[in-house]
Amino acid sequence: SDIVIAWNRSAAAARTLNSAMPLFDKAERICLVYVDTGAKRGPSVEEAAAHVERHGIAVDVKTIAPHSKGVGSTLLQYAHTQNSSLLVMGAYSHSRLREVILGGVTRYVLENATIPVLMVH
Repeated sequence: SDIVIAWNRSAAAARTLNSAMPLFDKAERICLVYVDTGAKRGPSVEEAAAHVERHGIAVDVKTIAPHSKGVGSTLLQYAHTQNSSLLVMGAYSHSRLREVILGGVTRYVLENATIPVLMVH
């Protein structure tokens, strides 16, 4: 089974990555994917991959451009093309107000995912 981990340079993504670490041992392949919107500052996808690799887990890194349907659609399409059995992502938000309702990416993935999604907020 393959696991795709969405990385967006946020604290939520880092918490999710650490929470999901025990699942990685069972995966055949792990891909850390960064949809490059340029919107956030924080650890790069390469730094996140190095963190995982320090735990003795091999990980592929992929940076992709968002397509016109948005980041959520981009992530789900990528996970589908990789035949992934799990998408791991932080529950993202853009502001305190929207945090209450969940960010647009989070909402899109929850409404459209056809594979299990592990989210941490």
